[in-house]
Amino acid sequence: MPDQPILVAYASHTVSTEEVAEAIATALQEHSARVDMHPVQDVTALKSCRVGG
Repeated sequence: MPDQPILVAYASHTVSTEEVAEAIATALQEHSARVDMHPVQDVTALKSCRVGG
């Protein structure tokens, strides 16, 4: 897993999308990943970004 935390950002009018984001974050953490989970509106800047593998 990457040394930097993985961002799991979500946008939802209901709780269901947040629950999916929580499930993704939990699965990543179970594989020793560091995870930052935030509503997308709270993400204002990225230190670095890598898309894909």
